Amino acid sequence: MRKWLATQTMNFTGQLGAGIRYFDLRISTKPRDPDNELYFAHGLFSAKVNEGLEEINAFLTDHHKEVVFLDFNHFYGMQKYHHEKLVQMLKDIYGNKMCPAIFAQEVSLKYLWEKDYQVLVFYHSPVALEVPFLWPGQMMPAPWANTTDPEKLIQFLQASITERRKKGSFFISQVVLTPKASTVVKGVASGLRETITERTDSQSQRFRRPLAAISLPSCCSLEGGYPDSRRCACFCPKKPAICLKMPFLGRAPQSREGL
Repeated sequence: MRKWLATQTMNFTGQLGAGIRYFDLRISTKPRDPDNELYFAHGLFSAKVNEGLEEINAFLTDHHKEVVFLDFNHFYGMQKYHHEKLVQMLKDIYGNKMCPAIFAQEVSLKYLWEKDYQVLVFYHSPVALEVPFLWPGQMMPAPWANTTDPEKLIQFLQASITERRKKGSFFISQVVLTPKASTVVKGVASGLRETITERTDSQSQRFRRPLAAISLPSCCSLEGGYPDSRRCACFCPKKPAICLKMPFLGRAPQSREGL
């Protein structure tokens, strides 16, 4: 099942080198782990969280004008002390590189460069309300079409773009098809890339082209996807200073160990 669970084959350094600046991060503990370690996860356990965050920080240290968006949007088996551990880990690794939560409309590359900020952390948990450098999860909405039908996916994305123009937040457009159980059974030997990703890629241009004519108040438009895709999505016609080159979303590379 690894072919269906792994969402990325490149490590963080490879993804950053390919242009990825947004990371969809899901964090899990391991049952009966005496060390209470935190791991990236998506059906499979991946690297330890501290190792991945350090890898990203090494890139930022070498590239002072680069900015990354870290979106911690799923937590599995985490208690209060696990969240406290993760928050302290972020503070220890990124320190003053993290931009505190403010109004999204105030964020531009010029602003970030002037303040020497390189990291925006979005945290989909009430914990975010207690920590100044954590942006609440609702500031990075990521509506999900949950379909295997390319036509329905495009319709959903176009409708969500119109709605989110009113919100004044960051946002993601997830150009992803989601396999059903029957999809996996039919393509069990091929995997996610061959069965789903290639169909998604063929539809993504249809979605992106009309966006060039849309005026977006949000600070950035990001595009979701799956392994090793390198297509850029950046549409901020009113505020070009805040446009970042962002391909499909990045995720932690998976190991072979299941949850």
